[in-house]
Amino acid sequence: MMRLTKPIGLPVSLVIRTNAWDSRDAGTMAHMPRAERLEYGFLYSEFANNEVHRLDERAAWIEMNSFNGASVLDHQDQIRLQGLIYRARLRDDRIDSNAARFLKRAEAMRLKPTAEPINSLMDPQFCRSILPSDRRSDPI
Repeated sequence: MMRLTKPIGLPVSLVIRTNAWDSRDAGTMAHMPRAERLEYGFLYSEFANNEVHRLDERAAWIEMNSFNGASVLDHQDQIRLQGLIYRARLRDDRIDSNAARFLKRAEAMRLKPTAEPINSLMDPQFCRSILPSDRRSDPI
């Protein structure tokens, strides 16, 4: 059995704002060339796909937080926690690969994303191990 060394926490979850596309009307779309409409449609489909990954990653982190305050973790707890960590990592990897793809496509469309000043809220200590130091080499 083992104990967590600190609370798990929850990372900052960045949202891609799509309200301008979602509020488009037929008049606006009529003035946009077909190829441009298709490019924007593809880009916003990618954003919607990214949102699925973002929400599932967040759900995995919320489930991981159910272990906060546990005095000991038995084998089943460790297996469950390892599964949640894998799920969060998988979704995070998909978010990163999707971002690289849609940023490249946006650049080809001469679009430049703007970031909200949320980055200052990110905690560099967040990724420190929550497991005792003798277990840091384990996959969880």
